[in-house]
Amino acid sequence: MTFQTVPMRGPCPDCGAPDGVIKTVNGQDTVRCACCKRFCYNAPKSETGRAVRSLSQRRNIKPRLRKEIFLRDGNSCIICRSIDRPEVGHLISIADGAKYGIDFDLLHSEENLAVMCATCNNGIGDETVPIRLIVKAFMVRHYRKQPGTGVQVQNSE
Repeated sequence: MTFQTVPMRGPCPDCGAPDGVIKTVNGQDTVRCACCKRFCYNAPKSETGRAVRSLSQRRNIKPRLRKEIFLRDGNSCIICRSIDRPEVGHLISIADGAKYGIDFDLLHSEENLAVMCATCNNGIGDETVPIRLIVKAFMVRHYRKQPGTGVQVQNSE
């Protein structure tokens, strides 16, 4: 496998080399030092020359459903809890849903949608969210702390 050498944003913290190589890991472009192979930073696709995904317009998610998902998830990313550039993403990816024969309506239902920041959603790409995060999202949705008591109660939905 041949890696293209690119100038890094700054020198490697370990060896001081100015050049790096781009390696894609789980859909995210990472830059590693060309000399010592140390991870240096995650690079946006616009920086690495790969096609940038645009998720701002999901025509199959109605505005009312989008609003309900933002309210349910508290406007914060279910993966990193960031509130920076929130958008609606799929827990089970459309690609995996089609692969396993999951109905289109179920893939685009409230149960399979969650708030994710643009960084996490783009980083995941067309992969399914890891199961531990799906379980975490389910638990946050169905068990909330009762105000003032710290006691967890099941939501009545």
